[in-house]
Order: sequence, then structure tokens, then C-alpha cells
Amino acid sequence: MRNNLLWKKPETGIAPAERSAMPMDELIRHFFGKDFGGIMARRGDFMPSFEVTETAEKIAVTAELPGMAEKDVELTIDEGVLRVKGEKRNERTEEEKGYHISERSYGSFERAFALPDGLDLDKVTAIFKDGVLTVTLPKDETKRETVRKIDIKRS
Repeated sequence: MRNNLLWKKPETGIAPAERSAMPMDELIRHFFGKDFGGIMARRGDFMPSFEVTETAEKIAVTAELPGMAEKDVELTIDEGVLRVKGEKRNERTEEEKGYHISERSYGSFERAFALPDGLDLDKVTAIFKDGVLTVTLPKDETKRETVRKIDIKRS
């Protein structure tokens, strides 16, 4: 039988009726191509949940990192961007009479947060407890850039 769907990609073989059953990340990859990263994580990558909260005194970034330790996470601030990188490795081996199971999984992630002016970057703290990372960025209004109006003169 001949394929009459001209827009159907030959490498995936996905018909329109099958599209609704696809997970969203697979649908985006089908449309944009297999190398499209976009905002979606690649298969095998680990994408933890992040929460950003702000009060009058501070900004707090919290990440849920189950199964990870502080040595698995790297924090940097460069040119006003907080970057959180990490790698999760999990290995499980089970041996019983008559069978042997060995599983390995690896995943990496990286998130970047643009920071506003007015933070005291010398007093940033990070605490890792029970699989939760909390980065606290205290505010300091003296470090806030001021907006200045510039008069335009006619030449």
C-alpha cells in the first residue's frame, strides 16, 4: 500500500492519528527534528523541579534532587546568571538464586536563572539537606543599579 501522507517523516513513520497518543516531548521532536533540545530534556537526562521565591529580604532558589549528594551538584554565578549543574548516577544489582539483575541509569541537568540587580552576591549561601538544595541570595538595595533619564539635545 502506498503512503499518501506527504508530510509524514519517513524516519519516524508517524501518521496524524498516532500524534495524539504521543507524549509532548516526542511530538516536539517529531516536528522540529531529533536533535531539537529546546526546553525539553533529552531521554536519559534528569530534570529536577525548581522553585524560585522572593521576599523583601531575599530570593531563594530551591531544587528537589532526590538520590543526589552535594558533591554531585555545581553552583556558579557569572555575569548575573545563577547556574545549577548536576549529574545523577544510579546503579542497582540484585542477585538471587537463578538470576542476576544489574541496572544503571545516568542523567545530567543544567538550569540557569538570570538574577536581578540589587543582590549581595558576596553573601549567597547554599544548603543541601535530605535531597533538597536551597540557594539564598540576600538583597542589598545599595547594589541596585539606578535608572537614569538621559536628556536628548537637539544638534
